[in-house]
Amino acid sequence: MRILRAAAQLQATGKFVPLADPFGDTLRCSEDEKGFKIWSVGEDGIDQKGEPLKNLDLVFEVLK
Repeated sequence: MRILRAAAQLQATGKFVPLADPFGDTLRCSEDEKGFKIWSVGEDGIDQKGEPLKNLDLVFEVLK
């Protein structure tokens, strides 16, 4: 739910608010020309930059 809340706020305001990540410090965010993604480091606690197919990060991606 935190990831969805952060994504909704970013979509509405254009600003990312780093909410607490239950598996680490805070949720992460990256933006590029295709859209944005917000992720949690997941149960392994390792931030692999939101690449969901390579690791256990929990990722929510929004394309433009």
